[in-house]
Formats: sequence, structure tokens, C-alpha cells
Amino acid sequence: MKFNKTVKKFLAFALSLAMVVSSLVINDATARAEGEFEISRITWSVEDNVKMFDVEFTSAYDGETAKDPYIYCIYVDQTDSDHSAINYSNEWNWKSNFQWLNENGGMNNNYKFDKVFTIASDFAANGKAGIYLAQGTHTVYIVAYSTVEDAQADTNPVKTASKEITVPGEVETTTVHDADTVANIEITSVEKDVNNGITVKWVHPEGMDGLTQEFYIGTPDSVIEDEKHWAKNGTNNYIWGVAKGRTDVDNVVASKDDSIKVENGGDYVVRIIYKDATGAIVARGTTEPVHFEKYVNNEMNVFQERNEGLTAFLKWTKVTGAASYALYDAEGNEIKKDIVADWVDVVLANYDTEFTYTIKAFDSQGNEIEVTKNTVNAKVSTQPETTEAPTEAPTEAPTVNPGSEIK
Repeated sequence: MKFNKTVKKFLAFALSLAMVVSSLVINDATARAEGEFEISRITWSVEDNVKMFDVEFTSAYDGETAKDPYIYCIYVDQTDSDHSAINYSNEWNWKSNFQWLNENGGMNNNYKFDKVFTIASDFAANGKAGIYLAQGTHTVYIVAYSTVEDAQADTNPVKTASKEITVPGEVETTTVHDADTVANIEITSVEKDVNNGITVKWVHPEGMDGLTQEFYIGTPDSVIEDEKHWAKNGTNNYIWGVAKGRTDVDNVVASKDDSIKVENGGDYVVRIIYKDATGAIVARGTTEPVHFEKYVNNEMNVFQERNEGLTAFLKWTKVTGAASYALYDAEGNEIKKDIVADWVDVVLANYDTEFTYTIKAFDSQGNEIEVTKNTVNAKVSTQPETTEAPTEAPTEAPTVNPGSEIK
């Protein structure tokens, strides 16, 4: 009897403690969601005769945006998965693209959802075939969640921002104007980096560290401030388009539409602008010109860089004019395509056997580019080569061949 009472007391204590911890967690989530969270701007545009809009919003986190712990989703009219917004360009459902997370588990977010043109249920049924939001009034929701699981399940929202929009019959693209006063952005360094691109560093103008930033590439005589001329990173084709809080961009090699490429030779500049909540440009800075010689390379020099178990990592030198690469086996079967980086991983069938692979390069129209040194033999040994330590101390230092090391 005494034992049962003890157990009951323990269970009651545990339940009480769990309720306290639960309360603390909820209160902490609420406390961390005290940032100014709102939809700040919606901008209309037209592409392929389809009406679409960009949505900009503020962080729900009252702290450093780089450490924002929240996952954000965008919906239209209702906050469920059927009403999740779809991006027109790459047909992304914003609820299935949470691969870019920061150190606190939140999104590395530019606080912008772009080119929204329809919702998930309509897109699943009709694709792009003339489907866009019906003319009239709709409500756009941005919802902050604590975890990816909550975001995917539409559960436990931390905070919600909303804004009504009217889908017009005709859309005029919003023109961005300079503010009455435009501050100068101090460029602290600009250089040609080791990857044959442009790396830029700058400092925020006073009081502007939380504003929206955009990055462009151009020539000393012409920098066009539109999305086609956003700066592109050459390492992974990442677009340095819209961000917040940055003080550097690296390896700028081309514009988003590839109309400008430093590999073509000549002088190029990078421009940074800051916009306020209305979309007006309030700060602008342009680098000094960086000169590039015309670069032509058709040697891929493919090699096996490393392995993890039976997974071999193949790496190569990017070739001139290549927009993507594809991996083929010895029989010419395509294994992977649309590779935009300068490496790929492939799983070998077994150990201690050489497998031959070929990398092919393609331009932006999908035409194959003639290349050399694009075949490699990949192999993973069951036992990595090791050098046994001598049983007795050597009488003199061992000889080491250049490029080798003593294990």
C-alpha cells in the first residue's frame, strides 16, 4: 500500500513537471516570436502572359535574422497544404523546399516568396495550363513554424501574418524608383578570387542593416537593375539576387540570364542596392571594374576526389560555356543529368573493381559541348593503404617522396 502511494506521488510529480516544462516551451516560443512580423510588400508582374506576384515580409524572430529559428510557409486564402503557394519559374511548392536551414533549424530566408501564381491543389490538377489565381480579392498568409515537421503538417503555428490582395484583370509591372535621398554604400574590397570570379565586401550604410538587398553584375558603362541581371555565383550557380544582412558576395561570374559572363573577357562591376519597405532604393554602391581575360577551357580533367564507403566522388574542371553536366557509365547509359556543380557522387557496385565513367557537358540550350579528359576509372579498395610503424626506431630519418606523407 505504501509502495502504491509512493508510485502515485512520483507519477503526479512527473506529470506536474511535464506540464511546467511544456508551459515553459510554449512561453519560450511565444517570447521568441515577438519580432515585427508582417507582410510588407506585394509586387505584381507578368511572365508568359501569366499574372504572378512577389511577397516580402519581416522576420517573426526578435533577434539576429541569421539565427531566426523559424520555418516560414506561404498560403493563399487558407492555411492548409492544398492552398500552399506555387512558384511559377521552377514549379516549387514552397512547403517542400526546406533544405536550406540555418544553425538553429530555421530557414536561411531572404524573407521573400517570389513568382506566386497558383496554389498546390489547382497546380496538381492542371499544372501550368492557364491556371492562375482567379480575378478578385484573396488573402495571402505567411505562417511561422518552430519545426519542419509542423510546417509540413500545417500544425502548431507560432505566428501568422496576412494581407489582402486583389488579383487584377491586367497587371502592370511595378517600377522601382529611387528614394529622395540615396546613400552611398562603402565598398571595402573587390577582387578577382581564386575561382576566377568577383568577391565583394562592403559595410551597411548607417541604420540600413535590416533592409532588403539586391546584387547585380554589369559593365562600367551599364548596370541594369532587373532580375535578369542579378549576380550569379560560379561555384554552384547560386543567384545572389535578394537578401538581408549581407556584407559580402563571392565568386560572381555571370548574370542570372547569362547575358553577362566574365569568362568572355573585359571589365565588369558588381552593384549592391538597398530597398526600404515601399520598394524604393535608398542606398547604392558599385565596385571598381575588375578585368578578365577571355577564358576558354575544354579540358575537364575528371578524377576521383574521395570516397565514403562505396560512394565515389568525382570532380572536374568546369568548361567554357557549360550550363550543366551529365554522368554516364561505360556502356553509355545516363546515370545523372542536370548537374550544375563541378562534382558528382556515384555508388559503385562492389569493392576492388574499376568502373569507368564519362562526364559530358551541355550549354544552356542543351547542346553537347566537345570536351577532352572527361573519362575516369573509379575504384574503392576494401582495405585502405596504410604504412605500418617500424618496430624499432630508425637510425636515420626516413626518405619521403615529394607529395607523399608519412601515415
